[in-house]
Amino acid sequence: ALTNAASAELPNDGAGSSEAKAEEGKDELKKVLEGYAIEAPSEDVDRRTEAEKKHAARIAKLEEDRLRKIAEKSHRQRMNEFNTHLSTLSEHHDIPKVGPG
Repeated sequence: ALTNAASAELPNDGAGSSEAKAEEGKDELKKVLEGYAIEAPSEDVDRRTEAEKKHAARIAKLEEDRLRKIAEKSHRQRMNEFNTHLSTLSEHHDIPKVGPG
C-alpha cells in the first residue's frame, strides 16, 4: 500500500499497460520506498577476487595438460603399456584363486 506522499512522487505517464513502463514503475517505487535503487551487476565486470581468478586459470591449465596427455596415445598403446607393466610384476601381485576348481 502506497501512502499519498509516495504515490505523488511516482511518474504517471498514462501508459501503464506496457511491460517496460511497468518495470520502470517498479524501479521508481523501490527508489521511493527504500530510498535507493538496486542496479543489476554488469555482465562485463568480473567480480571474482584475484585468488579466484588464479584458481580458475590453474584448473584450466591442469585440465588442458591432462587432455593433451591423453590425446598423445591411442587406447591400444595405453593398453599395451599397461599389459607390459603387469607382465613385469611378480606373482605376489597375482589375483589368488578362490574356491574349488
